[in-house]
This record gives sequence, C-alpha cells and structure tokens, in this order.
Amino acid sequence: MKAENPKDIFNAFRDNELKSSFHVRAEFSREDGNEKNGKPLKAFNHFSRLVVTIIDNKKPIFVEANIQYEKLEKFIETGRIAAREYIMKNLFITEETGENTSPAYTYVIPAGKLAGKTPAQILQEPNGSKKLNDQYQWLSDNLEKYPKNKEQMDAIMDAARLQKEGKLEKQEKSSIRGIMPILEAVPLPLIRKKKEDGTCPVREIEINCNFSKNAPFEVTITNYDAPVVAISKDGAKEVTTEGSGGNKINVKKKEKKNEVIKKFNLTDEEFLSWLDHIEVAKTIFLNNNSPVLYKEALEAEMENRKNSAKKNTDEDQPQLIGA
Repeated sequence: MKAENPKDIFNAFRDNELKSSFHVRAEFSREDGNEKNGKPLKAFNHFSRLVVTIIDNKKPIFVEANIQYEKLEKFIETGRIAAREYIMKNLFITEETGENTSPAYTYVIPAGKLAGKTPAQILQEPNGSKKLNDQYQWLSDNLEKYPKNKEQMDAIMDAARLQKEGKLEKQEKSSIRGIMPILEAVPLPLIRKKKEDGTCPVREIEINCNFSKNAPFEVTITNYDAPVVAISKDGAKEVTTEGSGGNKINVKKKEKKNEVIKKFNLTDEEFLSWLDHIEVAKTIFLNNNSPVLYKEALEAEMENRKNSAKKNTDEDQPQLIGA
C-alpha cells in the first residue's frame, strides 16, 4: 500500500467549529554537480522548500505557501527561542511582588488594534484611557457571545484602578511578552503560472508567537493574484517577468484581487514537533544524496585540474614565427 501524501512531514487537525487542517510537505531537490555552476556539496538547490497548506474543510478551500530553504535555519532557530520563552513563561511564576503581578501588567491583549500590549502599557500612551474605555465597551457589548472577554475586562479594570490610586508603574516594552515574530510575510509570486489578465498567483506566509494564547504559534497564509514585474538592474525601467534575467521582482500589492487569508494556531508541542520533523527530513535527504553529491564534487574537481594543466601546457608551447 502506497502512502497518500508521501512527502508530508507534519500534520495537525482541528475537529472544533473551525474544521481545519494544517499540512507541511518537504520539497527538497539537490544541487546538480554536472552543471557548470553547480556546487554539489551545497546539497540543496534554490528550488528546495517547505510547502505549507491550510485547509478549511467547511468550505472546502485551501491556501498554500512556501518557506524557502535559505530561510529554514533562521526560522528553526527563532522558533525554538520563542518556544523556549513560552514554556518558561508557563512553567515559572514571576518572583516579583506587589502590584507588578496584577493582570494590568501581565495580561497581553491577543487581538485587534491593541494586540501585543498590556493595559498598563496602553495607559502610558497618548489617549490611552480612551483606547481602553473603547476596548472595554466593545468587550462588554460582546461578553455574552465571547465569555472569555471577562478576563481582559478585569485586566483593564485593574489598570484603571491602579491609575486612579496613583500606583500605576511604568512598564518597559522589553518586559512585555506579547507577540514575537518568527517568519516575516514576503510575497512570492508564481511567475510561470501567469494568467490571461496579466496577474500571477502570489503566496505569503507569516508566523508569530502570541504568548497570551494556549496555542501560541499562529500561521497566517495569504493567497491572491497581482501584477508582477521585474525591475531592471539600473532601476530605470520595468521589464516583463519572462525576461527579467535575475532582476528584482516587484509585486504590485495595491492591485491584488481574489485574496484568501487563512490562519492556523499550533500548540507549543505541535510547533516543536514540526521543527523536529524538518530536521529529520533534511537528514534523510542528505543521507540519501550525500554519496552522489560527493562523487560529483570529486569528479568536477579532477576535471578542473586536468583542464587547468592542459591550458598551462598549451601556453608553454613555443609559438612559430608567422604561425
């Protein structure tokens, strides 16, 4: 029996009202040592990537995006740092005493315009009181629909109390564990799938760690169509994507259409499992291809030496006058 999705390295599913699933596929390909500019010991060529898919099973509809191999190392390292911070945050209770342990300083607003900030921090901003009053009113109006709003309302009330009593202490941004970026969203156009209207499919993926959530690792994938051009190296003019010749690619996001955005939140255990399976997939790929790659590297080196020796011999030959 053959596997249905043989290159999948990680999957997660949600059976709640979201009815969604998360899939990661390893699409690794090796450097070709037989090419003139090939670097066999580099192992992974520039087409190597992870393909990340979020499926909304209620629609059904899916979005897809790539994480390029060149970004994997930083992504894995930053992800592990974020996971470690999140685990430490939940394992140990702060040793601080007094008002600094109150929700005004510890509760991080998870969504909206105030996301990533605590009520105490917002009160230190211009018009901070108005911002929190508006936030509190919205939370109160929607409390029946979202009972968890009560936790945020209590944190806001606690901050207001401390301010009224003159006990609100300044909170530095560095002390707030809000949202930590792990992978920045960068538009990656599929130029070879250019449509009749001149647009190309564009994919973006963004990953953040929101320390206030139980499933803190939020993956956001955006798919849309947009005009894509290549800017000439001198910056003087725009040229078509087909003839870009390695020039800078520019996505005209202001003209995008057919936009679809999907989010999926992973727990710390799920996220760490994903990172581990990336390492496993890389190891399997290297173990399978290393002998061939090293053989190609040795053969290319020997050929280069022979060509160099032949060239030196030809140059040392005496030249006949008039030849």
